[in-house]
Amino acid sequence: MIAREDTPGDYIIVYRSAYGRERDKSGDTHSEAYVTALCFSDDYDRSIELAKLVDAVLDGGRNDDVGKTMGWSETRATLDESEEGHSDGKFFQSLTFEIS
Repeated sequence: MIAREDTPGDYIIVYRSAYGRERDKSGDTHSEAYVTALCFSDDYDRSIELAKLVDAVLDGGRNDDVGKTMGWSETRATLDESEEGHSDGKFFQSLTFEIS
């Protein structure tokens, strides 16, 4: 789902940005997926706070409290890259996570 240009307030868009399989020398494979979360806000500081919340939930292995709350015994996602910007009157934080 893509938000309309005039969407009021804060919002987050999440989408799968890549998917594939990695093979090792023995022919075994494992799946890799990348998920991107875009955090939008009218306020720069609020966009940062939204990004911190998304990071704490998705990269739960680094956050013991979130991991315990979600019942995770291991990391489900790892932050791979991030960037920020301003578009259509909104500040945004883009966080891409590797899920494997």
